[in-house]
Amino acid sequence: MSVLSFLLAAILGRAGIFLTVGALFRVVGAPIKRLIDKYLGLLTSLFVILLLGGVFAFTQLAPNEEGPETSVGCETTR
Repeated sequence: MSVLSFLLAAILGRAGIFLTVGALFRVVGAPIKRLIDKYLGLLTSLFVILLLGGVFAFTQLAPNEEGPETSVGCETTR
């Protein structure tokens, strides 16, 4: 991975976190700070697990693009 790509991804990721926290403070107000302090690590972990599970489900459980008639093994002639 190039250094420029890494730096860009890191900056965008941090900006996204600050934007999310700022939006929560704007919408909910100061009481959200207790919830953020208490559950941010847990919620972040759950989000990453759900994201990875979704990627796995999309890539591994998607239907075969070659169709259901594709078989592995001996071919038979009719």
